[in-house]
Amino acid sequence: MPSFENLLTAFDDPRMKNLLVDLDESGRLKRMARPAPTTDAEGNKREPVEQPYTGEMKDRLIREIVAGFEHRRLDREERLEIGKLRGEELSREEKIDALAALLERQKMKHHKKNESS
Repeated sequence: MPSFENLLTAFDDPRMKNLLVDLDESGRLKRMARPAPTTDAEGNKREPVEQPYTGEMKDRLIREIVAGFEHRRLDREERLEIGKLRGEELSREEKIDALAALLERQKMKHHKKNESS
């Protein structure tokens, strides 16, 4: 079963780990800040009923968060590669290889997107 610790160990980037820790802390604070009790028509106080996430919902949420981060990482890499292709640092052959790899990733990305729809 996925856990926060497993999620943290899945990433090497310290910025990603910091972001995950910030998100976790924010979630903990939100859970602690419970809404104030309400009163019914007779003036009786009623505690709000919290609907906790089920294990399946948590798993799906973790998968969606990780997929979103992965998507952003790939987008950044693609922008960097496009910048290199526009520059003068690469030889013609290197540019052709980089463009072929970029196109292949775009096809895979498009294929994955269609599978999840």
